[in-house]
Amino acid sequence: MSNTMNTTTFNVAFSCKAPGLSFGEVIKVVGNSPSLGNNNLSRAVTLHTTPSTYPYYETAASLPLNATSFQSGSPELSISYQYALFTGGRFKRWETTPEPRRLDVVMPQDVQGMDLGDEEEDGSAPAGGNQIITVVVDVFSRPEEPRPTGLGAGS
Repeated sequence: MSNTMNTTTFNVAFSCKAPGLSFGEVIKVVGNSPSLGNNNLSRAVTLHTTPSTYPYYETAASLPLNATSFQSGSPELSISYQYALFTGGRFKRWETTPEPRRLDVVMPQDVQGMDLGDEEEDGSAPAGGNQIITVVVDVFSRPEEPRPTGLGAGS
């Protein structure tokens, strides 16, 4: 998390487990934040995988998400998001959750004011000072495979 000009930014990396994809299918994440395309599928963020990370797909870098409120003086992030499946560059279907997923984070009081290092010349926080929140979920599983339990943030 970085503090610049009284704006708190949470750096969030999205990752999902999707062993059921076919060749040419792509997973994207979209949500109600500018970094997540403002719920516009044409601006959704593509997740990537490699032979060594498969079946996990993840954002190429963490995404900067600005705090959405400052209740009780603590920066808070509250966003909704969903994973979408694309084929040939076209939307195919949403993940099979009944409602969009939610991410709610409150910066603890003891982290506020923590020295995150000097800002870089471009105004960003230094690479070593960023705290990254990683969200990992199971989506697009093959029907014959049971979904594992216990996956969550940081898993």
